[in-house]
Amino acid sequence: MALRGFGNLALTGVAQPLFGWQTTAAFRPSPDPFTGRLDPGSQNSSALVPLGANASYFRQGDHVVIGASNTFQQGNTMAYDGGTVQQVNQSASNILVTGLQRNHSASEWCILALPCAEVNIQNGNSSTLYLGEDVTVGASSQTLIETCYATNLISIGSPALANCIDTQKLWVQGSASNTVLPYILSI
Repeated sequence: MALRGFGNLALTGVAQPLFGWQTTAAFRPSPDPFTGRLDPGSQNSSALVPLGANASYFRQGDHVVIGASNTFQQGNTMAYDGGTVQQVNQSASNILVTGLQRNHSASEWCILALPCAEVNIQNGNSSTLYLGEDVTVGASSQTLIETCYATNLISIGSPALANCIDTQKLWVQGSASNTVLPYILSI
């Protein structure tokens, strides 16, 4: 097991994935050069995912899921797209992802999708921080997991119990321009 930090993350004032960042432009995966298809039966596609300054949060070998906010809402029947990070290019502000199966628009979420044993979130300076399972997270959300007040810590999971938490299922809402400091204990 290893710790993985993400530094202080700025909040936007609306629900956002705890480990996700918006794409800065539309992009499309390249199809299988032999069949022209993108389905799972063809060779892995590849796509440069534009993330601006946020490309540095990803590492080679990370799994990611990509989609619009409502794609990650409980009860949604449309599956999000996913793949594996093959390369991180910080100077070009993008990541190379293989395995994507459809075109994507600007401002969709690219979310880290890793199983981990424990997630810790330090509330930097938001008066109230809400942690939940999806884009609907808020004070009265049915998917609310935890409420955290100024400078408190949220800790979910326990490595001693062999828990498995999926990072893509954690969404946060707090005051705009405030920060949180998340880190994970990976499996």
